[in-house]
Amino acid sequence: GQGPLIHIGSVSPSGETPLYKAFVTELTDKGADFASHAQIENLIWKKLIANVGINCVCAVTGLTSKHLLGQEDCVEFITGLVHEVAAVARAKGISLPVLEDPVAYVLSVLAVTGDNKVSMLQDMEAEYIYVT
Repeated sequence: GQGPLIHIGSVSPSGETPLYKAFVTELTDKGADFASHAQIENLIWKKLIANVGINCVCAVTGLTSKHLLGQEDCVEFITGLVHEVAAVARAKGISLPVLEDPVAYVLSVLAVTGDNKVSMLQDMEAEYIYVT
């Protein structure tokens, strides 16, 4: 991906707590490459939309990201999954640009991740996860 690997944000209803601010200061002082988000819940939902649409399908099929794009039945299944999680996000009042076309967003993630083997697939291959 592009940008910082670490994304943080306060989940406190009151906003950035003193503990959160101290954590940000500590990361900054240590030179960590991170992004702090005022609306971390939105970022979590964006990540969830991609994960729901990609991880389980890769894990079950054994395909890497780019290979899913070439499988029409997989893309149809991804479409259904993504529409479902997007509907839940909207029902919860989440407002994200990716919700305008969540399928296009997930397919674009697949396209840029190429031969990536998602962690859930790696776990299945290593027999860390058992599907029954």
